[in-house]
Amino acid sequence: MKKFLLILLFAVVSIGGLLYITREVPEVPEENIQPTISGTTRDPKQEAELRKILEGAVLGAITPAVTLSPREAQAFLEYEDNKSGLVRLNLIAEDLDYNIINFSEDMIMIEKRARFGFANMSGEVVVPFIYTEANGFSDGLAAVKNERNKWGFIDKNGEVVIPIIYDRVGNFNDGLAPAAIFDGRKMGVINKNGEIVVPLIYDGVGDFNNGYAVVSQRTGNTFYHGIINKAGELVVPCEYNNIGYTNHESLCIVMGGKGLNIHDNAIFYGLIDARNNNIIVPVKYAEIQPFYNGLAVFLNYDNFRYGVMNTRGETVIPDIHHEFGWRSFENSDVAFVRDPDSRHQRHALINRNGEILTDYVFIVSARVFSEGLAGVYMDNTRGYIDESGEFVIIGEYHDMNRFLQSGVATVTKDPYVWGVIDKTGGIVMPCVYANMLFTDDFIFARRYVNGTWNIYEIEGIR
Repeated sequence: MKKFLLILLFAVVSIGGLLYITREVPEVPEENIQPTISGTTRDPKQEAELRKILEGAVLGAITPAVTLSPREAQAFLEYEDNKSGLVRLNLIAEDLDYNIINFSEDMIMIEKRARFGFANMSGEVVVPFIYTEANGFSDGLAAVKNERNKWGFIDKNGEVVIPIIYDRVGNFNDGLAPAAIFDGRKMGVINKNGEIVVPLIYDGVGDFNNGYAVVSQRTGNTFYHGIINKAGELVVPCEYNNIGYTNHESLCIVMGGKGLNIHDNAIFYGLIDARNNNIIVPVKYAEIQPFYNGLAVFLNYDNFRYGVMNTRGETVIPDIHHEFGWRSFENSDVAFVRDPDSRHQRHALINRNGEILTDYVFIVSARVFSEGLAGVYMDNTRGYIDESGEFVIIGEYHDMNRFLQSGVATVTKDPYVWGVIDKTGGIVMPCVYANMLFTDDFIFARRYVNGTWNIYEIEGIR
């Protein structure tokens, strides 16, 4: 019998028919082909070759004892063919049998059987699963809730440093945190000693940001918002429907307000400086987004078109555009802007001077540039483009997330499996994981095999 293409792993009957992974190999006698537990057949010699690749690929991704699916096998073969030469992942912990919720300040919030605790970045549990709810660490402390529905604060050793007696709390920033007692009727502010430094007189208090916090007071059935400073002084009166931070020092976005004309059920946006309650932009826009790189996107109510303003409220890109990508200009001097023809979902690149740099050809995946790259679709091409609009990475990815400072990005393939690539498109980790979370230095990966988590540290190869 002549040589021919044999199935590398095995065939699986699927909705669409048979799925094959092929590679040219010598013929194997029929008596050496054994059935698998799934009822299909595979070549033991080829399986041994694949498992050798698997064991040397990424520790902990899939245990060699587990039968591989064609998807997983293909992912590891692709990894072997296009392994990253820039970055590697060092396995820190594996088979963690709790859920990873989020992480901050080198502490991981974890959950098991509806109880919350914390682990360090090595995966070691340092705060046991004893709390019914928790917030991540901020300013060195984490808010936790007990079975009596009371809140307090713990340190990174799990010690309760502020008693668990509060009905509502926020997070610590600048050494201060919102808190409420007496059945949660009113809120004030406490310091890290648990002392009340702003009286419990507000209906709501937000976390401090750049030395300021949003507060609210109820008038009739409406809550109006203002701003206090760290001394507890009301520097912006409670007269707005809502207030949001802008990511730029003391500038705040205000919405609506007492005595303002509201028509068509619209609440308008403006811009104030919390230091002196100075109005930078009157309450007149249909939307103002946070500032990134000194620029903020706004929506003109009159023509329902988008433009861009600077921190002085001056229009630097005219309000003639159909839509900007969210978080525009966050890490770059270019952003995505949508085709003026509203029937299309195509985007072009625009710079901070308002100049259109490319044709309207991109469908955006990662809506912002990071480390000089952004994930897009264009016709039949998927991958990452640079700030000139040129493709530098091409791959059959479903989702393409932002690149981290460590030079990696998490990507997914159908059916929604996660992996990691470097800035050249080299594969750091095959797309075989059920979920991924990440920081600039760590990847948290949830395994399909048994639902457990692995922790990897990102390391550049020198």
